[in-house]
Amino acid sequence: MKSIFINNQVWAEKNLDILFFRNGDSILEAQGRDEWEQAAESKTPAWCYYNQQEFNGDFHGVLYNWHAVSDPRGLAPEGWKIPAIEHWEQMADFLGDGQALRLRTNEMWREDDFMPALFKQDYDEEAKGEENTDENINSIFNSTGFDAQPSGARGRLGNAFYAIGDSAYWWTSSEDSDEEAYFVLLYVNYDNLQIGGSTDKRAGHAVRCIRDNK
Repeated sequence: MKSIFINNQVWAEKNLDILFFRNGDSILEAQGRDEWEQAAESKTPAWCYYNQQEFNGDFHGVLYNWHAVSDPRGLAPEGWKIPAIEHWEQMADFLGDGQALRLRTNEMWREDDFMPALFKQDYDEEAKGEENTDENINSIFNSTGFDAQPSGARGRLGNAFYAIGDSAYWWTSSEDSDEEAYFVLLYVNYDNLQIGGSTDKRAGHAVRCIRDNK
């Protein structure tokens, strides 16, 4: 996989779209509501395209339930792993305020010209005296090359799809309980990542891998 460097971490350049475990076993494609629910009930690893439309995979990767993320056969390719909460926190600490903007593209999101007011004020002060402030502000978007897309998610209740265009959700490898695991949220109206929320393992989220530096 292509990679990017953020401080001392090596992240994958895009969301995971692998349909097989590391040992070659295929992962169930849950094509409809019933299949997704059955996979959840049996704790079977499963994936789907957002809204069951394959073209969404071209931009956003695929959505996995947490049973795919945690399966011992290994969802991440050789040399990679699913990041824990601590890996995301380390990245966020390094990037500081405005980290969400530094991670996401300025395209495909619901409000392409959005910038949180407080962060915009700080950035304007830093850029004071320069001729084109708007250009300077736009340069903050995706300055890390992380290329975060608003990939949305699949809900834990009724397994409905939601939030494409305004949110990115990623699973972590960190488990909260037998029923829930932790995720990371990048929302269009937040200037920082939301790290540490937990949700039902039946939900469908994207995955962004990090290099396994054992």
